[in-house]
Amino acid sequence: MRSWKWISAETADEEALNQLKYREFWKQDIENGHRNQMHVQALKTGSEAVYGSLVYSVKGEDKEKVFHYYISKELLVTIGFPHSSLSRVNEGELEEKLNEADRAPEGFSVILHGLSKHYLDGIDEFEEKMNSVMEEVHRHNRASILNQIYDLRHSLLRWKGLLMKIIELKEGMDEAFLNDTETWTEYRRLTKQLNRAMTLLKEYEEEIDTIINMEEVISSNNGNEIMKSLTVITILFTPLTAWGALWGMNFEKMPELKWTFGYPAALLLIISTTIYVYWYMNSKGFMKDLLRRRK
Repeated sequence: MRSWKWISAETADEEALNQLKYREFWKQDIENGHRNQMHVQALKTGSEAVYGSLVYSVKGEDKEKVFHYYISKELLVTIGFPHSSLSRVNEGELEEKLNEADRAPEGFSVILHGLSKHYLDGIDEFEEKMNSVMEEVHRHNRASILNQIYDLRHSLLRWKGLLMKIIELKEGMDEAFLNDTETWTEYRRLTKQLNRAMTLLKEYEEEIDTIINMEEVISSNNGNEIMKSLTVITILFTPLTAWGALWGMNFEKMPELKWTFGYPAALLLIISTTIYVYWYMNSKGFMKDLLRRRK
């Protein structure tokens, strides 16, 4: 049987608050509806405490929820956190780990470990989505893929935000209880788990940034190729436009109008000048990339 006490309540009732040294400050935070705030009380030896509220999400992608916590060495109080909702954590194993914890902060580390396990499982699902999008980028480079990439980036920021809240709380416990945390096995395990999660998120962030940069380069290159193609087409049709504008004038005295071979001569002149323009541009290398485009 564990030597510390855990009170888990749905609301801030008197039983949950009467045993707390800093209950007035914590109660005020709860009544004010504060989200994701943490306070460390460590000025008096033996009365160290960490209390506040934590934004969490059981599935990671669902609506955010908030629960309140108060941690001293011998007492843990949680309000509004249904630990039974940690469906991916065996409740019997969780209770066993809680009983093995020497102090209440270590017990809370067990709970945070279970919560962050949900996040890691969700990050694994996120990895599958990311690999699917990367394969789609490789096979079909469509404009809609960019929207999927930015959706992945948003999900990644959400996962990171959820984990950062737990990391901040872990650091707060380290600040309050100092050297005691070094002897708590579950606290060290939580530290390793969070480090692993943040390493994964950092790697995924770099991969997504690479994909975004690649898509931007491809989009920019495609835009340049389109403008280049339009420019070349415009230049190729310049002789036709120029000669057509010349012979389209409605002047009464135009000697070419009475030439017997004026029409074929005009076609020959237009075709020859167009071919010359094409030859000149091709000799300068302006046409090579366009001629080598995929079929």
